[in-house]
Amino acid sequence: MDRAGELRAILRDLPGIYKSGDIEGYLDRYANDMTSYFEGVISNCEEACNFIRSIFRNGGKTLELSAGDRTQILFSEDTDAATLCYPWREKFRYGDGRVTDTEYFQTEVWFCRAGQWKIVHVHLAITKEHSIPA
Repeated sequence: MDRAGELRAILRDLPGIYKSGDIEGYLDRYANDMTSYFEGVISNCEEACNFIRSIFRNGGKTLELSAGDRTQILFSEDTDAATLCYPWREKFRYGDGRVTDTEYFQTEVWFCRAGQWKIVHVHLAITKEHSIPA
């Protein structure tokens, strides 16, 4: 399989890995030097991973997940870098019992290094968020 095909396969499987609660499997796709931007904060890899792990602690769980079109990928000429933008929606139950239904728009930058595709930057924006009464 070529590099573009490899990334397409990863992108096809990654939402299911996240939804299943395999957070370490999901975070394995983050490069050690990745950065993220979320709610006005720029984070490094450790900070971003700690944030994601924290929302799943104490029973946090994805109840529903739907990802928009993730097939519109812009590859570099050498197919060793790629960008994509897509909407997604998640219904999530936090450890304290709160449930939210949130819509996001996400941009990702991926690099293929040493034969492995890794996310090097994520820009995540909340477009709508609704609390669900308990």
